[in-house]
Amino acid sequence: MLLRPKRLLPAIRSPNKTLRDLSTGAILITSTARATPISDSSQGERSLYMGPLDGLRALAFLLVLFHHLPQQATNVTLSYYGWVGVELFFVVSSFLFFHLLKAEHEKTGTINVPNFYRRRVLRIYPLLLVYYTALFVSSGGWSSLVGWTRYAAILSSTDNLFAWAWSYNVTVPHVAHLWTLSFESSGILASSLGISGLAALGHDSVSARTGSH
Repeated sequence: MLLRPKRLLPAIRSPNKTLRDLSTGAILITSTARATPISDSSQGERSLYMGPLDGLRALAFLLVLFHHLPQQATNVTLSYYGWVGVELFFVVSSFLFFHLLKAEHEKTGTINVPNFYRRRVLRIYPLLLVYYTALFVSSGGWSSLVGWTRYAAILSSTDNLFAWAWSYNVTVPHVAHLWTLSFESSGILASSLGISGLAALGHDSVSARTGSH
């Protein structure tokens, strides 16, 4: 007669990290788990993250990509109306700015405009300047007044005004789209100052009604 090996039932893990054998009820392993506290900053970052915005950004990117592809390589309608992707970028960015500013005001009771603007600029400008400088030098744009003017416009976040006044130029290649970043930087500054001002007015109004300071 063949002896079957004893079938081991699956072990279960209780919330306090105790491992038991269901066939015997014996305790196999016992450990004390120490909960790792989650910092307020990490909780705040997760609560402010909005996944659907990534999908809208991806859609906007594809629209702009189709807009710049040769018409024979894409759908004619997408090629013609792909510029809507730029507008979608601006809408998403504006919504995100207001969302972050509102969250900061609810958390701290105020809005630190210089700090907010600095954080946003540091995310954009390092790579932007490296990109433009590389093309500026390699294309000989440094020998043109227009190239230097464009450089100054990018540094001062006024390239959108430069593009509006003089349209696009080919002095430095592959940089015609950079005006959108200057427009976004201007929007960051305007929105942060605007919301900060409205928040201050609202606080003064509440203080006046309640008689507090």
